[in-house]
Amino acid sequence: MKYIGIDPGREGGISIIDRNKKIFYSMEMPISKDKDIDIKSLLKLIEVGDHYFCVIEKAQSMPRQGVVSVFSYARDYGQVLAFLKILHISFLEVPPRTWKNEFLLDNKKYKSIIMAEKLFSGETFLTSRMRYMDGKAESLLIAEYARRLGGKNKK
Repeated sequence: MKYIGIDPGREGGISIIDRNKKIFYSMEMPISKDKDIDIKSLLKLIEVGDHYFCVIEKAQSMPRQGVVSVFSYARDYGQVLAFLKILHISFLEVPPRTWKNEFLLDNKKYKSIIMAEKLFSGETFLTSRMRYMDGKAESLLIAEYARRLGGKNKK
């Protein structure tokens, strides 16, 4: 069984780990040239014959978010859900608070990065341009949350 963690949206990430916490993929959400979620890149991450369980952070609008931003985020979220459904990958939508409570985290992104570095030593969350990849870190933590669930509560 492999576990997928998805922090949806263009600033998010996707990670795939196994039951021993071996990382197969952990990266920022791939974005196509037309600024959509790059579904073709996501397809390349899935190996035929493997069994997957995914936890995806449940979409929600945030205070002071503009209408265009919310629409864009919801569209991206829908693309990722369609990707999971088309590939028959079992998934669970989980509010941010739920998975963050598992790791005693709040909404501060840097704390997610610190926790991911602690749980997955050797993994880097800093780009060559000195920008932190909090989407990658959070997707890895969500994958770990999925692993801890062990595929229970499948949808």
